[in-house]
Amino acid sequence: MIQFLQSSAKLSTCYAYIGVALRSAIRMGLHRSFNINFSPIEAETRKRLFWVIRRMDTYVGAMLGLPYFLEDDDVDQDFPTEVDDEYITETEIRPMPEGEISVMAACNAHTKIVQILSKICKNVYPTKGTKSGSKYSVTYSVSYSKIREIERNLQQWLDELPMALKPGGEASPIIMRCVPCYLSLFIHLQCHRVQQLLRMAFAHAQLLLYRPFLHYVAQPSQNQPAVDQRAFACASACISVSRNIIHVTAEMKKRGLLVGAYWFSMYTTFFAIMSILYFILENPTSPTSSELFRDAAEGKRLLEYFAKRSMAADRCSETLKVLSCLLLVHAYC
Repeated sequence: MIQFLQSSAKLSTCYAYIGVALRSAIRMGLHRSFNINFSPIEAETRKRLFWVIRRMDTYVGAMLGLPYFLEDDDVDQDFPTEVDDEYITETEIRPMPEGEISVMAACNAHTKIVQILSKICKNVYPTKGTKSGSKYSVTYSVSYSKIREIERNLQQWLDELPMALKPGGEASPIIMRCVPCYLSLFIHLQCHRVQQLLRMAFAHAQLLLYRPFLHYVAQPSQNQPAVDQRAFACASACISVSRNIIHVTAEMKKRGLLVGAYWFSMYTTFFAIMSILYFILENPTSPTSSELFRDAAEGKRLLEYFAKRSMAADRCSETLKVLSCLLLVHAYC
């Protein structure tokens, strides 16, 4: 049900169902490490189920700007063991052959980037602000040291990613020798798909980190004070990450690695286009605006291509049609 609601662009309803799933998991004790009472198969199933629900809770909450239900201090469940199913029995977990990598390694890597995403939402998008001026005026400030700390977390995640999961990394040669040619091609395709989806998740975390600073790319008027260079650097990074997201989406579509059911990729691409359009509107005379507009137009075409296969892409595409008309009117005026 949750996956259907995600793919049909009903994230608000999906958020409610994830809440039910997460609280049910907590009542079952899936968030605690009580693996001594279970067989290896039961223990690994509990781990996998809990972390999938936890990831969805964080991801959908970040998309909607809503809080997640569970704090890290409330969880001591271990990550799933990075071995494939055939090496897990009722009595033991056997090690994987040397040189092979399990699909669970990619799942755990995704869990770790989602944990950083949760940290970004908590520190860069605080719920409580500081009252200033009038009764209803609230200001929000973000510590630059916290931004730098999260940047280091992201870089550490990237450095610790297994080579087979990094973009451009090669699949295990042992796997290639042990399977028929047609299955070898399928494994290569899935390996590249996982690499690019992790790349997209990484870029999405970067986009959320830098997006609150986006307004600092606007051309300052004569009466405005000088722009803080650190904030401007974050805003510039937001535009750079947005362009990268569109290029990744285009590359995945070209290789046949992207499908309409990947709702998070559609929304991430939409947010990237919106960020670029904001820059263009605020800097119509900038020499880079025309190049950025081509990137935004390419992203729009990608969403239109998937509109018949994805309700998320369809809704984003319809929104961009209106914005494109407004952009043309603004440019003409």
